[in-house]
Amino acid sequence: MRFKIVLEKLPSGRFMPLNYQYAVSSWIYRKIQEADPEYSLFLHQNGYESGDRRYKLFTFSKIESYPYAIIGDRMELKGDFASIILSFMADRAAENAIRGIFQDQIMPIKDPIGGVEFRILRIEAAPYPEFSEEMTYRTISPICISFRSLMDKQPKYLHPDDGRYRDLMIANLVRKYAALQLAEAGAIMATSDSPAIAFEMVSPPRQKLTTIKPYTGEESKVRAYEYRFRLKAPIELQKTGYYAGFGEKNSMGFGCVEIVEG
Repeated sequence: MRFKIVLEKLPSGRFMPLNYQYAVSSWIYRKIQEADPEYSLFLHQNGYESGDRRYKLFTFSKIESYPYAIIGDRMELKGDFASIILSFMADRAAENAIRGIFQDQIMPIKDPIGGVEFRILRIEAAPYPEFSEEMTYRTISPICISFRSLMDKQPKYLHPDDGRYRDLMIANLVRKYAALQLAEAGAIMATSDSPAIAFEMVSPPRQKLTTIKPYTGEESKVRAYEYRFRLKAPIELQKTGYYAGFGEKNSMGFGCVEIVEG
């Protein structure tokens, strides 16, 4: 399920950090914890497992607010309203419960330097799209794919033109599907090079460098890319990518997409 959250900026500030992904992710966890501590602990410590990988299976878009101006690492919000998409791989029966978690809340978007606060004005449930085995998507938050060899101390973030990018993207998507335990995924995993699964970019990628936990001792940088792409894959995988996010670090606000018609 997916929601558009409409926000109203409170008068306490107007300069929002550009690197707000960690603040939004932390706020989501905090609201879930207040509503359901056991589920929050499950997401934070374990999530959905597939082999040695764990997935939170939610993602969110960039914050949209107009007009604005970029000043250093801040976005000056010149309007009073903003919006963000939250996307969860969850059953329709959970829609009212998830909506209730975020209704009438205050969302602070701050780092150690400062920030802004939003009041949630309303939550709009997005329609459930019709999926097919060939879909075109546009990123509404950048997609991150990394590779780490035994020799690497840190992961290497891959450019979409890298020969490993497509295989890692598909493998990540299949593992998420397996983690959901919706069905036996072994056949899909064993045939990731099959013509039944194909990934193709249809626009030039634009690099986005994001700082996680800025101005702290745990600061790190993530290199990700925005683009349009076409995916040929079973419908179950299409749904998994659309709702849970494509690529890595989805619960940190990467890999959220929207469907492009035609």
